[in-house]
Amino acid sequence: MAEGLVIWDFDGTLGQRTGSWTGCALEVLDQHRPGHIWTRSDVAPLLSSGFPWHTPEVPHPELSEPGQWWARLEIVFSDAFATLGISEVKACELAREVRPTYLTAAAWSLAEHAVTVLERLRSAGWTQVLLSNHVPELPEILTRLGCEHYFSEVITSATLGYEKPHPAAFQAATAVLPDVEMWMVGDNPVADIAGARECGLNTILVGANGGGQRLSLPAAAGRILSQG
Repeated sequence: MAEGLVIWDFDGTLGQRTGSWTGCALEVLDQHRPGHIWTRSDVAPLLSSGFPWHTPEVPHPELSEPGQWWARLEIVFSDAFATLGISEVKACELAREVRPTYLTAAAWSLAEHAVTVLERLRSAGWTQVLLSNHVPELPEILTRLGCEHYFSEVITSATLGYEKPHPAAFQAATAVLPDVEMWMVGDNPVADIAGARECGLNTILVGANGGGQRLSLPAAAGRILSQG
């Protein structure tokens, strides 16, 4: 059996949240400001900065406790809601609703073929780690999706204190099984692919249906197994 390490990204690679962060903000507005006229085009630009992964060169170990991490994001969302014209007090109240709304179980799903590919690699003897710029509750999200058992370790930037493509993020993942063949599989050309290459990993850029330089998940697994 082959032996090596596959490091997976999550969002956009193995799974996704419906609407992502912009969609989550709109869900909060739909629930608490029914009849509002704001759209994705109004909200998305307001969330284009302020998240830890927008400045991956800056470590944030001070945010490794979930409450502290979400408190930082509440500032981003309260500022966004205030910019839409909502009063400061109400904007802060709405920002506190982002966390439970974002984590709503029904909003999360796995990508097509994700389970099949994870099972195929596990059966072939590969150790798999999840490394994602993500929320503190990522392990719980995986448990609800029924796929946590495929990973030897789940590393989320929120608790690690480093965002991909920072080298420390990849070092945390490669330490799980050092001195073996390693692959990084993800959908972000910078955070996943460029960052991993800088650390000497083999890389595969994936997309929902493959195409161009992006492989589908089954094709990515096939490449790993054929070269492992």
